[in-house]
Amino acid sequence: MKVIKNSVRNRYRPECCIAESYLIEEAIEFCSDFLSGVDLVGLGTRKSQDRLDTSNIGRPLSMGVPFKPEEELLRQAHRYVLENTIDVQPYME
Repeated sequence: MKVIKNSVRNRYRPECCIAESYLIEEAIEFCSDFLSGVDLVGLGTRKSQDRLDTSNIGRPLSMGVPFKPEEELLRQAHRYVLENTIDVQPYME
């Protein structure tokens, strides 16, 4: 009885706490039994570690390229932003 009393954290809803505690205990027991029969993956063999290309670690995938849009595209983008901004809507009407 003391084990069940220890699992009660909410005195207003003790049945939920008891059920949750029991479910957690069963899940942990199942996982530990299941994982005991599984082979470990590990870090791999030395050959596979030698084949890894580590020259790009810490570098960006691509370099940024400067881009100057055409004047017409800038006007279209500016108009799109103005038409879709809520603060500007009263002035457009």
